[in-house]
Amino acid sequence: MDAAVELELECTHCRRPLTRHDGSGGVVSYYQCPGCYRYVTSTYAEVLRSGASFRSRPRTDEEKEREFAAVKQRLERWLQMLDDQDPYRALGVSPYASTREVRARFHQLAMQAHPDRGGSASEMRKINSAYERVLASRAAREREDEPEVARASRALPAPPRSR
Repeated sequence: MDAAVELELECTHCRRPLTRHDGSGGVVSYYQCPGCYRYVTSTYAEVLRSGASFRSRPRTDEEKEREFAAVKQRLERWLQMLDDQDPYRALGVSPYASTREVRARFHQLAMQAHPDRGGSASEMRKINSAYERVLASRAAREREDEPEVARASRALPAPPRSR
């Protein structure tokens, strides 16, 4: 059975919809009845097609809407989490800002958030982490933009000095 096929199954014993659980590597799907705890796998293609013990159940519009709303809510939480982790947003600068502008903004925020100046240690850690991530990503970008020959020559050991 094709792993991409999405099945909606109903237990013929107690008429409840089966819950789906992905198996090993997403190749096999397990379906379990929450009422009688019977289960079937997607590898039992003949059993599923014949309807011997389980039959497929079409989803209602209400179920589709509920699933869509749940997926949308998870996506919005995930996007919000990404926004909260964005180092440029934490520093309040554009990703296109120069290194000098980023450094100036970091210095300004560090002076405000430093614990010795009445700020909080957690806020200072957040600012330091954001600044370090910006510097690391810019250094990595510079290394990627560097020609291959320059990278290779930098990795070679220095030649021995003659006397």
